[in-house]
Amino acid sequence: MASSDYNPTPHVIPEGENATPLEVVGGDCTDTEKLIIIMCGLPATGKTHIGNRIARYLSFFLDVQTKIFNVGDYRRELFGASLPAEFFDHSNKENMAKREQACDAALSDLVDYMKQDGVRVGILDSTNSSRTRRAHIRHVLQQENQLKCKIIVLESVVDKEEVIEQNVQFIKRNAPDYEGKDEKEAMEDFHKRREMYMNVYEPVDESDGSHIKVINNQTLSCT
Repeated sequence: MASSDYNPTPHVIPEGENATPLEVVGGDCTDTEKLIIIMCGLPATGKTHIGNRIARYLSFFLDVQTKIFNVGDYRRELFGASLPAEFFDHSNKENMAKREQACDAALSDLVDYMKQDGVRVGILDSTNSSRTRRAHIRHVLQQENQLKCKIIVLESVVDKEEVIEQNVQFIKRNAPDYEGKDEKEAMEDFHKRREMYMNVYEPVDESDGSHIKVINNQTLSCT
């Protein structure tokens, strides 16, 4: 069969008396098992793509309720999509407060989602570039004692220029922030935005707790 003919089918979990035990479906899993994945990484490292792939796999093949909370969507809803690169300047306290507001709004909805009954996975999709921000997210989640969720940080690391450039081209064509904008201006703005994050970015380490690094979209490192 040609690869183009391959059409995977979802995993259908039987119900009633013939129900498949959750420990068979999801390994060491109970009917209250919950997981939160905190995405992390510079712009153009494929975080959103990875998050979407995880969500599709879990929901389509394993029938696990999964939802992505994209902080960029909250930021656009609160402050609009046409924001210049300077909005992402970490030295600008006013804009930093706005970005934190967007992140906290997404975090609040994530908490509400994870409070619901049943096995579920929530994915917080954002750069989460500083240890302070990641520590804040973990603190908020751990304060919600009733969640009883496992938390893992997933960092996307890209050090190959060709991979970064591919991702930049995709963002330029598909990101709502650049819809209808001149191609050259969009590219210049995005590279400025990425520089803003590079100036302050702190890689994930042991202080972030359990974490996975995805390197160049293909190699995994788990701690």
